[in-house]
Amino acid sequence: MNKRVVLAGSYSNVENLSLQVLSTVAKEESWERRITLIKNEDFSELKKILDEFKPSLLGFSIYTGNHVPIFA
Repeated sequence: MNKRVVLAGSYSNVENLSLQVLSTVAKEESWERRITLIKNEDFSELKKILDEFKPSLLGFSIYTGNHVPIFA
């Protein structure tokens, strides 16, 4: 099984602890992982990571008001 996960969230001045916690859990379960932060609704870096890393799982950290660009 391909045990790779990409965790993504919006770039913010506040630390995105949820991504860090999930990344730690993935590491403890022997998953390869990548984290990327999206700036100015530019998903190009995320697309590049998905194309190259080919994860079996993608996770987003979103919050109310921030969900619109994620689902667009």
